[in-house]
Amino acid sequence: MPVIRRTIREASIDDQFRLCRERAGQERWEIVGSYEDAAISESSTILRPGIQRLMRDAKQGGFNILLAEALDRISRDQADVATLYKHLKFAGVSIVTLAEGEIFELHVGLKGAWSGLTNYSSRTDNLSWAAANPCCVPTPV
Repeated sequence: MPVIRRTIREASIDDQFRLCRERAGQERWEIVGSYEDAAISESSTILRPGIQRLMRDAKQGGFNILLAEALDRISRDQADVATLYKHLKFAGVSIVTLAEGEIFELHVGLKGAWSGLTNYSSRTDNLSWAAANPCCVPTPV
């Protein structure tokens, strides 16, 4: 039973829902709900009403899979992603994304490390290091 969460950009919300519905159909998963925090881009993920409702439903056993287009559609803040992952796992909920597949602890950690490297590269205008070292890019399994 996946739950589809809408994200920030209104223009892409319908596309994200459509893609997730298609994947859910292919997997024969029942869609039991959806969550969104449209147009709330700078707030901590944990404080968003959609995420709070998602966490409440997860703790109550309302679903067992969270399906999203990509991990950064759930949150771009790596600390929030790690916290959400931990709480969802405790509630028995798996995260599956169209881009990365099923999300595991290692994936969350590597994604956070990669995000930190690219943010550092952007701040120092040294993007060539990240591009020249693709061995550091986590690859979906």
